[in-house]
Amino acid sequence: MYTAKEEFKEVDIKKLITQICSDMNFKAKKYSLNIICDLCDGTVRVQESKIRQVIINVLDNAIKYSINGKNIYISSSIAENKYIIEVVNSSEPIVQEIYDNIFEPFVKSNTNSTEDSRGMGLFLCREILNEHNGEISIENGNEIKVKIALNILGN
Repeated sequence: MYTAKEEFKEVDIKKLITQICSDMNFKAKKYSLNIICDLCDGTVRVQESKIRQVIINVLDNAIKYSINGKNIYISSSIAENKYIIEVVNSSEPIVQEIYDNIFEPFVKSNTNSTEDSRGMGLFLCREILNEHNGEISIENGNEIKVKIALNILGN
C-alpha cells in the first residue's frame, strides 16, 4: 500500500502539545492522574502527525507507568536552537535490563499494564525523531524523565 510522505511544515509546537495534553488528560483522570503543562512558545519544522505520535506515545507511557494520584508534568524550554520537551512522572524505576535496551524494538516491561503493548513505541519515537534531526533520552529513577529535542526555526 502506498502512502504519500507527509510534508514538513512550520508548526506552533506549544499549541500542538497543549491540544495533546488536553486530549490525554481524559485518559489520565481514569488513573487518578493529572497532566500539568508549563510550555514556552516555539515554532518547529516537522511532520506534524509524526511529532503528535511521539508526544502521545510518551504521555501514554507516563500514564501507564505512573503511581496513582501523582501528577505528570510536561514542560518545555529553548536552548541552543532546540525546543526541549520534558515529560516527568513518578514511577518505580525501570528495570535495568529493559532500560539498557529501551529504544530497541520489542522491548517492554512485564507489568500487567503492558499486556496490549508490542514494545515498539519508544523505538518508533526514536526513529521519527531521527528523521527530524531530533533526539530523545530517558532518565531513570523514582521519577522518569523523557526529554525530546527538536530544532527550532529562527531566533
